Amino acid sequence: MTVLVAGATGTVGSEVVRRLAAAGAGLRAGARDPHRAAALLPAGRPVTRLDLEDGATWPAALAGVRRLFLLRPPDVARAPGCSRSWTPSWPPGWSTSWCSRCRR
Repeated sequence: MTVLVAGATGTVGSEVVRRLAAAGAGLRAGARDPHRAAALLPAGRPVTRLDLEDGATWPAALAGVRRLFLLRPPDVARAPGCSRSWTPSWPPGWSTSWCSRCRR
């Protein structure tokens, strides 16, 4: 099973990558700058270009992925009427979990 870690060069994402790698999990690191990510992350782990604001980067990044770690950035657009959820245009077959507080 492959886990895609979005924001793999960030404070939280890099720690998730480190721990998944140490556990021997199948993972792919997603980052806006894959060359920078490859230099910062554990050697030998696949890195892909993933920019949450550029939907064209999603299909390749999500190919073969069964799990996604995504910590929603605070400045991403929110769903109408909900201050805690994020509604991207997911590729076919993917869905999002809504805010547990408002059930939208």
